[in-house]
Amino acid sequence: MIPIRSLPLALLALPLFGCTDPAKVSESKATENASALSALVVRDVEEIERGLPAGAAQFATLLPKDETVKPEPAQVKKHLLFLQRTVPDLLVAKSTFFAFTDASGVAIRNNLDQDAMAGSNLVTIYPALEKARNGEPFVFTQFSGSPQCFLTADELLAELAAVGFVPDPGVPLRELNLPRPGT
Repeated sequence: MIPIRSLPLALLALPLFGCTDPAKVSESKATENASALSALVVRDVEEIERGLPAGAAQFATLLPKDETVKPEPAQVKKHLLFLQRTVPDLLVAKSTFFAFTDASGVAIRNNLDQDAMAGSNLVTIYPALEKARNGEPFVFTQFSGSPQCFLTADELLAELAAVGFVPDPGVPLRELNLPRPGT
């Protein structure tokens, strides 16, 4: 038998042992984590959106002035490493590597120690890139052994809706790499 003087303490502790729905707790935590992750992804993408054009503008000043002269691979690597360290957004960007290609898509050099892609036509290796160059969305390709997914806003929303996800209205959905009007 519980002594009378212990009853208020037992009643006070009762809510602490109340039933909680694990699914609701999990959903709440997942929502918080998804919102935080979404904000990180937006920030990371913005770093690339700002950093690549800034780096490309500086890179253009480092290339030979005569466009018929092909840049030396060692110089290209040196310039890529320099820009990755000096362009603030590229310094913190979550990129694996940077590469420089000619207009036809042939890789001249990347910034890695080993450059297995130099001399390779990246559009030939990854044919889906041709569609991207022409402004068409594509869904799947493979870079460095990890899948990459490229979707338009409508495709992304449809994919998410199909599995029960609803966009957070507090986080804007942005479509990246849209073709410029008239191209």
